[in-house]
Formats: sequence, structure tokens, C-alpha cells
Amino acid sequence: MDSLQEALQSEVPLYGGNRCATCIVVKKLSDEDSEELVLWLADESNTSMLISRGLANYGFVVSGASISRHRRGHNG
Repeated sequence: MDSLQEALQSEVPLYGGNRCATCIVVKKLSDEDSEELVLWLADESNTSMLISRGLANYGFVVSGASISRHRRGHNG
């Protein structure tokens, strides 16, 4: 790549625009895993960063900030 513009244009959005990344992951998971994630999201003793790291270890990159927004109801 010769320019920043080319590098940026070659990137494909991981989750499709301005939709909630957390919602998209919930939909992509199996029913069992989706239910587990929803329980973890509902338990405020689980920090957003803890959930973010767990999802990354499972192959889904979602920032702690995105998870926090999801928890506040800004789901896109």
C-alpha cells in the first residue's frame, strides 16, 4: 500500500456500519452461547472490559466501550 487512504479503503467493517457490535455478536453466537453472554451482560459485577477480553479470546473483537454502550441501551 502506498498511502493511508489506500490502507483505510482496503479495510472492511467487521460488523457492518453503525449497528451495535454487541448485538451482532449475540446474534452470531449459538443459542446456548448467546444466552450465556446475555447473562454476563446483565450482571454488573462483570466489567465491560472483562467481557470484551473474553469475547476476543472466543474470536469476537468488541471494545469495552461498545459493550458499555450496549448495556446503557444505545444499541444502534
